[in-house]
Amino acid sequence: MKSIADYSRQLSLQWMNESRQASIIQSRVLIFGAGGLGVAAVSYLAGAGVGTITLVDQDRIEASNLHRQTIFRVADIGQYKAKVAASYVSERNPNCAMSGLTEFLDLQNLHELFEQHDLVLDCTDDQNFSRLLNALCLVTGKLAVFANAVKMEGQLFVLDPEINKPCFNCLWPVGQPQGDSCNQLGVLGPVPGILGSFQALEAIRILVGYHSALQGRLLHCDFLSYEFSVFDVPKNKTCCHSLCDLDLESDFDIYLADHVPRIDQSLCESNILVDIRTKDEMRDEPSAFSALHIEALKLAENPHKFLEKNLQYLLLCSSGKRSKKLCNDLLKTGYEVTACRLH
Repeated sequence: MKSIADYSRQLSLQWMNESRQASIIQSRVLIFGAGGLGVAAVSYLAGAGVGTITLVDQDRIEASNLHRQTIFRVADIGQYKAKVAASYVSERNPNCAMSGLTEFLDLQNLHELFEQHDLVLDCTDDQNFSRLLNALCLVTGKLAVFANAVKMEGQLFVLDPEINKPCFNCLWPVGQPQGDSCNQLGVLGPVPGILGSFQALEAIRILVGYHSALQGRLLHCDFLSYEFSVFDVPKNKTCCHSLCDLDLESDFDIYLADHVPRIDQSLCESNILVDIRTKDEMRDEPSAFSALHIEALKLAENPHKFLEKNLQYLLLCSSGKRSKKLCNDLLKTGYEVTACRLH
């Protein structure tokens, strides 16, 4: 039985009214990423009364997530983030039609999801996926709220798909790196929470038709100095200035090339398979492939103790995120390693 929703506190705001609240309730929001940004955003959007939320994330909860992904508990470690978040939101607001998607989505699936929703939030902190999301928004005419957070700073950008407005590629031209993510550089827990809350705030403003001061502009937040700056993003006329210039398949291929492959026999044939999951993960979801077992933390701390530089290794984890990060670090020190995922 659905509860009686109480939105009285936000309805007391001067710029909010019953009509705008109805717009929120009728809205459909698509969120990519259930990490520090995504869990904050989804919590506040559901609390505000968004009627339909779809949360997409293939990753599973790890102990290192808990300091910033505040809706997860120790008991949730090993479970899918999107599924746990969907359960949490459904308990907080049963009036919200909440679903969590954990499977890999091809280009057609993604396109259909965009068509089915009114607004998109990018909470992935994945530059290649952000470029694909940017192109899909331009093709489908959807607004999007991008954010990233690292160390003690973060940024937020609102994409307006109108042809004369700047897009993500105007902000971060192809070939220009956005910078390392929190996986490489670390992040203080509240930072992604604040940026995710900002994403929810901007989403609510957009859904009710209240003017967003950030459409086509970049908000930069420095939490060491507490200096917040807003920059106008110039429109690059050679970048996505015409829909005929967009190549979704090319953007998807670039994203796919960076995507960690699922383990199969062909990957194992010329590599030594190393399962870097915890013992509990291996017990709960055993792999069908014979492998060495070296937990990720132990391998990262003393790779020379376990690996030889003249051999090729295949590192396996559940979603590919840990194996990819560890591979990137080991490649820099001369080891021959490739990442793969169980799911």
